[in-house]
Amino acid sequence: MGYSVVAGAAGRLLFGYDSFGNVCGKKNSPVEGAPLSGQDMTLKKHVFFMNSCNLEVKGVRLDRTALCVSHCPEEQLDSLEEVQLFANTSGRH
Repeated sequence: MGYSVVAGAAGRLLFGYDSFGNVCGKKNSPVEGAPLSGQDMTLKKHVFFMNSCNLEVKGVRLDRTALCVSHCPEEQLDSLEEVQLFANTSGRH
């Protein structure tokens, strides 16, 4: 935690961040080498982990991608199609 404060990244600990270098709930500056960084995430305050348990859904392994989302799913997502639909409507950059 001390290193994050000294390095200027304490917001990542407090608010969470996505896989593209954006801090959730904040307006972000672009990060060199990260083409999807620099997004305005002020309305997307929650982090949704696409595969927090390293699960396989119908023979397809999901990436460990984290997305900033405006809300978390209210029901369990049981198929790859459900996860993709949620990502496209709730968290996609």
